[in-house]
Amino acid sequence: MHDSLRSLPTKDLRKLVEEIQSTPGVDYSGRYGAVCPVCGAERCRVTATGPWIGSCRERFHRCRTCGLRFKSVETDHVGEGSA
Repeated sequence: MHDSLRSLPTKDLRKLVEEIQSTPGVDYSGRYGAVCPVCGAERCRVTATGPWIGSCRERFHRCRTCGLRFKSVETDHVGEGSA
């Protein structure tokens, strides 16, 4: 976890994660990348990648076909469903 996030109270960190998870964004696959929500171009170029916050990470993209800038959200599903 990024050092600046370690200093946040747990309640604030949870709120931040919930806010990121509720913000619209396309799904990001480490295997297939992100698909442009406007023109459908695949594997759009990543322009910035944020830190992992909980089990989520935001990435920002620019479509090479239509030029759209958009956000994707990558989710780490490892360990989900464990007791």
